[in-house]
Amino acid sequence: MNPQVTETELILEGHASQISKNLVEVELEDYFEVLQELGSGAYGSVLMAQNRTTDQKVALKLLSKGRTSQRRFLMEYCIAFCLSSHPNIIASYGVAFQTKEHYVFAQELAPRGDLFSLIQDQVGIPEEKVKRCAVQISSALDFMRSKGLVHRDIKPENVLLYDKECHSIKVTDFGLTRLKGTVVSARSGTVPYMSPEVYKPHADCLEVDFSLDVWAFGILLFCVLTGTFPWEIPRFEDINYSIFVDWATTGAGGVPCRWKRFTVEALNMFHKFLAHKPLQRSNAVEVLRFIDFPWTVDLGLAGGLEDTNNVAEGSSTELTSSDSMSSGSDGQAVVTSSGSSSSFNSESIDAEESNKSISLGTIISDFSDSTCSSLEPEVFFTDFEMKPDQWVEHSTDLTLHTDYSSLFLGAEVEVS
Repeated sequence: MNPQVTETELILEGHASQISKNLVEVELEDYFEVLQELGSGAYGSVLMAQNRTTDQKVALKLLSKGRTSQRRFLMEYCIAFCLSSHPNIIASYGVAFQTKEHYVFAQELAPRGDLFSLIQDQVGIPEEKVKRCAVQISSALDFMRSKGLVHRDIKPENVLLYDKECHSIKVTDFGLTRLKGTVVSARSGTVPYMSPEVYKPHADCLEVDFSLDVWAFGILLFCVLTGTFPWEIPRFEDINYSIFVDWATTGAGGVPCRWKRFTVEALNMFHKFLAHKPLQRSNAVEVLRFIDFPWTVDLGLAGGLEDTNNVAEGSSTELTSSDSMSSGSDGQAVVTSSGSSSSFNSESIDAEESNKSISLGTIISDFSDSTCSSLEPEVFFTDFEMKPDQWVEHSTDLTLHTDYSSLFLGAEVEVS
């Protein structure tokens, strides 16, 4: 085993063991004044609270004892706390305790919401902001890599903002984070950001590797640059994915339509992050090699290159039919692809039919830290819950703004 992984494992186990001995049970209201509920779900809830002694405002994550084991709570807390020294990772304070019904730990508040809140559907975010995010996210992932840790749920909702221009951002949510080499249940994470090996047919388990985060990082960059997803699922049955892999590996057919908005340098970058085979993916910090080059081109000019950048006739890869990143007015996620709409609800755990909305993405969490043979799934479903004043009108739909609490939001499917 990698010496760094072994060292991190020993540190986490030692820290968790120590905390478990001092995890006192208290009345939350004796120590914190609850100011606002930021979100809730199957796990419990997230509260904005003020420390009665110091007056400091924090985000308290409450995990239901009925849905979360003490060991899982301690590992999430210890991972978050041990990573807090990095400037692009959310700070977790040395505050962990339990109430009668919940395990609780405290983290800093992010004053400007999350990266998803900046994305304009079908348009994305200005390139200069995306590049600032890319540098900071890659730095956070490289730090985690140095500790032997794989995040496993990189997405715009898990990137918190400290200013709207993205000069300061922080990666958050370590509920799915595991040490490299850990065997977990397959199809764990948020569906649109899952890699091909996670979608491998009939795969019951998967060995955690850094390439999972690299893939999700590549998808995140595509989404924030375009306001769309590149494909529905990373399998060859999906025509958009099939065409991309064929072009990326053989050059056949020219640049697919969904990718024509990118420069040669950006396409080269995506090749490195979205390689079908995990061993062919580069590290996330490889993005620094491309920062000084333009990433996007004028779509009008790109459209004039049809003779050299044509794609298979009749394929559903046109930019106008790419997957919507919005949610329906009834609160259910809606994905629009190839001119049709499909509504997905939280009662399906089939990864191919899971929620495609970024703001309300279905999360499949695993509890396995050892072998797949021990997995006996017990599934819980929960509808998404948010305070009404956190929904705002946007065009003809309702868009969720996840201010402060992106790490805690979304309909969840837990597999224990």
